[in-house]
Amino acid sequence: MYVEILGFRHEVALHLFSGGEVIVRLSKPLRLVLELARDYGHQVIVSADVRDSTMLMQALSAVDAVMNMGVPPDQVVLQLPYLPYARQDRVCNAGEPHSLRMLGLMLHALGVRKVVTYDVHSPAAFKYVTGITSISKRTILAYSLYGTSMIENADALVSPDKGAYQSVFDVAQHFDKPLIKFEKVRDPESGSITSMRLVEGSVHVGGKHLLILDDICDGGRTFLELAKLLTDVGSKDYERPASLSLYTTHGIYSHGIDELMKFYTSIYTFNNINNVTGVKYI
Repeated sequence: MYVEILGFRHEVALHLFSGGEVIVRLSKPLRLVLELARDYGHQVIVSADVRDSTMLMQALSAVDAVMNMGVPPDQVVLQLPYLPYARQDRVCNAGEPHSLRMLGLMLHALGVRKVVTYDVHSPAAFKYVTGITSISKRTILAYSLYGTSMIENADALVSPDKGAYQSVFDVAQHFDKPLIKFEKVRDPESGSITSMRLVEGSVHVGGKHLLILDDICDGGRTFLELAKLLTDVGSKDYERPASLSLYTTHGIYSHGIDELMKFYTSIYTFNNINNVTGVKYI
């Protein structure tokens, strides 16, 4: 985690009390720079790669420490590349919290008025998180030389489900690439994925290089089911593609990538949350 002022980054010291409570400390040089930023109206960015709730508390503590130096809220930007709790954007079952709304209330109560994230999972974030800006998948890829090369080497782009479609559509339009759209078929009782089905686009993918795009890869079940469908040489409906590649803006890879690598030539990400080896950065 760091604080950025005028393009210069200053690391924030992170500690835990014996009871498990979080404490952050801003160094004396950083405090002096914050005083100048406060007096001259410069933007202060608090950037944190949040991977768990402790790290979220550290980020909030750093924001509070910055504001305690007299920097007004309209000069402070909280940058969270992966927005925590964006997947908990509603109450699914009785007795559960609305975690995204809760996060928004916490940030607002702290005084946070500007939040920057990347390829946010749920549009509900714009409702519950005050002043949030999400850098789109299209923008991330268009401004990355490696990302642009990755797209240009693909013959077609694949949207794996309904939630990903609009952002993948925007990328396909920007790079003038054909788009294939799939959707998940779930068990109505358990909610688990049982299969995938084609919704839109050509199924004549024989010999083509396909790139699947989404915002998050967690366990990878969606991408495994899709890969099995597309590479099933015995299928009557689909021709075998020349290769499959996978890009997700955020890579959690909670089950690792060994199973995915049985089907995908390359796995790319913008934000390798758990620093899993074998994943290529764009």
